[in-house]
Amino acid sequence: PIYKEYFMENSDGRIKKVSYFIASMFGVGFIKYAPGTFGSVIALPFVWLILYLGDIRGLILLVIAVGALGYLATAGALRYTGDDMDPSFIVIDEFVAQMAVFIIPVVFFPGYAFHPVTYVAAFVFFRFFDIVKPLHVGEVDRNLKGALGVMLDDIIAACYAAVCVSIVLAVYAAYYAFIYTPAVPTP
Repeated sequence: PIYKEYFMENSDGRIKKVSYFIASMFGVGFIKYAPGTFGSVIALPFVWLILYLGDIRGLILLVIAVGALGYLATAGALRYTGDDMDPSFIVIDEFVAQMAVFIIPVVFFPGYAFHPVTYVAAFVFFRFFDIVKPLHVGEVDRNLKGALGVMLDDIIAACYAAVCVSIVLAVYAAYYAFIYTPAVPTP
């Protein structure tokens, strides 16, 4: 399989294996087609579970903790690839950023934390901004090298996606408030 070349033994093979294992989100990054999309998809159940078991503070802590771990794992993995750009097998950046998309919408629209519209919009908008890389996302992706560049372009895409999801939820909430508001009888 393709992942074997990434896990070849050398003098510090264990460090390399751990870095690749974490940066690829336990091997998800070695999926042949659209590994970044799969990295985003696996974040969704984690978001749901953290919000179900806790609250937004738990999600924020998870994003910070996994983001820090992702930075270290990405730096380690890039050390062995010899590349400063974003290799496709590193998907922990997509995982962290996909979770981060939910922070702003859930803070402003807590009633929609478990609504399917929130999850679909978060996924679609994040993948759009991550793939198209408009404005600052593309600048960071092209100009910032190393682990920081790998992680930061996805975090910026997550910020754009979070704003879009919040707008979608505001429109959705306003629409349903308008539809289900009983008519006021006139005197």
